[in-house]
Amino acid sequence: RLCFSLSELYYGDGINKNTVKEGVLKLLEKNNLSKRDAYIKIIVTRNNYRERFRFDPQIKPNLIIIAKKLKPFPDSFYREGIKLITSTIKRNSMGNILYRHKLLNYFENIYAKNEAYLLGAQEALFTTRDRVVLECASSNIFSIKNDTIFTPGLTIDILPGITREIILKICRENEIKVIQKRLHYYNLIEADEVFISNAIMEVMPVKYLDSHIIGSGTASGKLSVEILNHYRKLTGPV
Repeated sequence: RLCFSLSELYYGDGINKNTVKEGVLKLLEKNNLSKRDAYIKIIVTRNNYRERFRFDPQIKPNLIIIAKKLKPFPDSFYREGIKLITSTIKRNSMGNILYRHKLLNYFENIYAKNEAYLLGAQEALFTTRDRVVLECASSNIFSIKNDTIFTPGLTIDILPGITREIILKICRENEIKVIQKRLHYYNLIEADEVFISNAIMEVMPVKYLDSHIIGSGTASGKLSVEILNHYRKLTGPV
């Protein structure tokens, strides 16, 4: 995904998968994190700023890697589920391809996340003005109804999450029915289960959406737990 974004956003050459992998492994070793779970953040900047508002693909970008010990989410979040609120920020489902890339100019996401914190929630949901579901401030979203998993497709302007991609692969390999389609807010509040995903939280069940209780109110639903267990088998110790 990083390499795709660098190409789409006209960054210069010099950074590829091998460059990033080598840098990550060296940093993990230097910080004594090679044998434990770690938080890794990879940032690419455009290097020298030579001319106002102009991309310069001739300049080799800077690669910045941050690594630190991973602080996992509390176990209670997975047992009891988290609270999700709808952000006051409304987006269009199409027309802004920048939402398809993970960029540093994400104050909109930070603002939405803090809306959630102020209301005692852990995450914020972005929707359109007519309440079409897009994604969350730092995660992708899934709903479950009648043993079928639904998630917004990449035909709309949302981030193609890496964890999202792995979850879709898990579903295909384990014959779990999954459909990428347009979801409305009411599809979430009428769902049997809802969960969100990113690389740190993995598969996180949602118990509340605004003032609504999801499903029976039992956060750790059958399919959410099954997906989480499959995911941890893939990402756990070898």
